Amino acid sequence: RFLASFLAGVMLWDVPVSYCTPGLRSWDVISHHVVLLLVASLAASQMPGWWCYFYFGVVEIVSPPLGVYDQLERTCDIAKSTKHPSLPLLARARDFTKILAALVFTVNRAMMFTFVTFFRFLPDASSVRRLAPSSLVVDLCAFAAVGFAGLQIWWFRMLVMEARGRGGREE
Repeated sequence: RFLASFLAGVMLWDVPVSYCTPGLRSWDVISHHVVLLLVASLAASQMPGWWCYFYFGVVEIVSPPLGVYDQLERTCDIAKSTKHPSLPLLARARDFTKILAALVFTVNRAMMFTFVTFFRFLPDASSVRRLAPSSLVVDLCAFAAVGFAGLQIWWFRMLVMEARGRGGREE
């Protein structure tokens, strides 16, 4: 429950930040954060925590390399505009973390998240649903997990388009 409570708190920050940051203000990012806030709140208060370790822990392994990449991308933009001599080194570091984040995302989110959702979590949720006095929370979490799996595939599609040089996000 601690992990879910922590994530709910983080989402209270991420929802308005996503809306106020032009690069994050898109339907997929904002809906991801809003639904995650709802699911984390439910998990913190009403659901057993077994799946929280995976959905709120393991799948976030991609966040550090992605965060470092985002910061290096902005740093390179500033270095380029100021003609800073460290731009080539920063650009190599940025490109390395971009590849690392893409590889971790592909394995962790596009493959493992989707597999675990459909072949582990949903069967487990189905069996718990039959035992629960009220299945509303289980149903909401199952629905959200399927939606999040869809988002992982959507973001993987954008990643592939970016790698092919066609840009992933339509603005």
